[in-house]
Amino acid sequence: MCYFDDLQREEDYAAVVEMPRRQMASSHAMKRFFGAFRMFHAAAFRWVLQQLFLRRLQQQKPPVLMLTLDDSTMVLDNDEALRREGCDPTYKKVKGFQPLHLIWEGKIIDAIFRGGKRHGNYGQDVTKMIRGIVSLIRTRYDANVTIVLRVDAGFFDEKNFTLCDELRIGFIATGKALAAIKQKGAAIPPKKWGEYENQEQVWSYAPFSYQCDKWTRAYRALYTRPVYQDHQRLLEFARPDNIILTNLAAGEPVVEAMTRSDQKYWQDDATLIFQHHQRGADELPHRGLKDFGSEELPFRRLARNQAYYYLMVIGFFL
Repeated sequence: MCYFDDLQREEDYAAVVEMPRRQMASSHAMKRFFGAFRMFHAAAFRWVLQQLFLRRLQQQKPPVLMLTLDDSTMVLDNDEALRREGCDPTYKKVKGFQPLHLIWEGKIIDAIFRGGKRHGNYGQDVTKMIRGIVSLIRTRYDANVTIVLRVDAGFFDEKNFTLCDELRIGFIATGKALAAIKQKGAAIPPKKWGEYENQEQVWSYAPFSYQCDKWTRAYRALYTRPVYQDHQRLLEFARPDNIILTNLAAGEPVVEAMTRSDQKYWQDDATLIFQHHQRGADELPHRGLKDFGSEELPFRRLARNQAYYYLMVIGFFL
């Protein structure tokens, strides 16, 4: 914040932002500005993000929306802070904040600012965010556009998958390799295993049906194992297991609403593996946001840091 005092004296900077020098903000003015915000103002910041998202949709008119829900890589490390409201221990063994992000095409289109101890699937945050963005898309953009949500194992929960079924949107999730699932994978005969290859890696995979004991239904799934590690071929017993879970299967409402060609595309196993791997690229905006703004937040109070964070996200989108 003190850097605003230096900027206030910079004639060149004043000219760039087209502001008379007498109207340039000082550090005290900026502190008063951020002090005016309260926690309930988060809704207004999220509304701005969503309007920016809608404008991009109306410009680009995509026929399919691939959204990624993630918080696992976005920890704002504030471990050096002596006292900072909401700065809690995170899974990365530092004190900080752990916001929940919804990403589309490398842009953060919705976000919930949270303390560090609030993990990805905490409370009703995920449910409310998904319902809100789907309603926005259906009412303000296209009521029939295909929506597919990518999530990692942090959101592995039947209630999230049931919500996607209810809203008639697809999901591609990282499943958990539970002991019973590993036994099921070991029982798949060799002739049912195929191979998927890209420029960097080869995966062996096999389709199966995934259902936990207390789940009300089963989902289409792929059991995958990388064949190489650092260009060294792995023996079968040393290949790490990975599960891909989805509701993009024949007979599902989200698939039946698609065109014939789209149905064929989404029911292909290679498509499912490819789209699941794209989730890694969707995490790049987290690093970009930290480089664009600041990982350490400047204020003691949570509401002020929340306002600082949301303005940073909005600026990064623009």
